[in-house]
Amino acid sequence: MKRKDFLEVSGKSLLGLTLLSQIPAKTFAKSTKTNIQSAGGFMIEVKTKRLFLENTWTISRNSSDYKDNVLVKIEKDGVFGLGEAAPNVRYGEDNLKTIERINSVRHLFDEHDLWHFVDLKEDIFANITDQNCARCALDIAILDWVGKKLNAPLYKIWGLDKEKTPLTSYSIGIDTIENIKRKTREAEKYPLLKIKVGKDNDEEIIEAVRSVTDKPIRVDANEGWKSKEVALEKIKWLQEMGIEFIEQPMPAHMLEETRWLRDR
Repeated sequence: MKRKDFLEVSGKSLLGLTLLSQIPAKTFAKSTKTNIQSAGGFMIEVKTKRLFLENTWTISRNSSDYKDNVLVKIEKDGVFGLGEAAPNVRYGEDNLKTIERINSVRHLFDEHDLWHFVDLKEDIFANITDQNCARCALDIAILDWVGKKLNAPLYKIWGLDKEKTPLTSYSIGIDTIENIKRKTREAEKYPLLKIKVGKDNDEEIIEAVRSVTDKPIRVDANEGWKSKEVALEKIKWLQEMGIEFIEQPMPAHMLEETRWLRDR
């Protein structure tokens, strides 16, 4: 693995560790787990958690009231590392496949010294090719173990300045206009907002947010605009509303249309 690739993957893992504590759920339920002791002295525990969301989460593609995530715990020498996978149906991921893929690479922990985590992760990534969230869960768990063994946060291990960490955004899903206003007010402490659009009333949604706050807004259509003409019309209107950028304006397969849109 090249140094650039390692830093990119590790940076994503650091972000994942930061976000684990920010899941907006009101309760946890439906937990199942497997506990297996490896020949190399590792205890690897995999379990599912159903997270019931505070609000129904709606984007242009679907809605959900809960998320089934997969938690991984790697324990060795009395120290454990935790990781989490959030399967995304858009990319063919689910919790059952994620658990299968994690279980399929348990033997790699017997073949590697956990301190040689770059080589270990390289082998894990080579063996898990269709469930990136499973890669993520193991990646985070390994690095969490390393940080705890060294008694230092990862940003210090990597020599990073946490004050230079890029800001991420707080997402607000599609909802009634009154609920969107309420959610915007409740998100006052977050400096950046990502607003989900991709429906017929996109303008009304953005106007509702702007009636509450003037902070920077990012927009995510989740492939909801089905033609380049509609997308262009939406974007021109959004230019006047202080939008930082627009994510996934059209379906992923519409490459030529997206290129046409970008040129304009």
